[in-house]
Amino acid sequence: MALTLVKTEEGPLLKFVTEEVHEERKGSVAGPKEVHCYAKITITNEKLEDLSQPTVYEIFVTQEEFHTDLRIKSAEQDKLVTSHSTDPEWNPEGYSKNLPDV
Repeated sequence: MALTLVKTEEGPLLKFVTEEVHEERKGSVAGPKEVHCYAKITITNEKLEDLSQPTVYEIFVTQEEFHTDLRIKSAEQDKLVTSHSTDPEWNPEGYSKNLPDV
């Protein structure tokens, strides 16, 4: 599971959480499993309390590709919040932005 936080223009945060799910292939006894990757997006406040129900999407890239691309694009707009991101090696080099202490 990986997590990325992005600030919105209106103030709340968007919390992106991805998860890989390994499923048995249909008709396979003990063969290889299919890997599906899902992104769950939730609106939260700065205390990371959910303000919405999550929306879930299947994504067709790896978690690393999804979060790296999301973080690069968010950092270009100065919206990426790195203080709560998992896998900090996926953050753009030299970029750091923390949530204010609440």
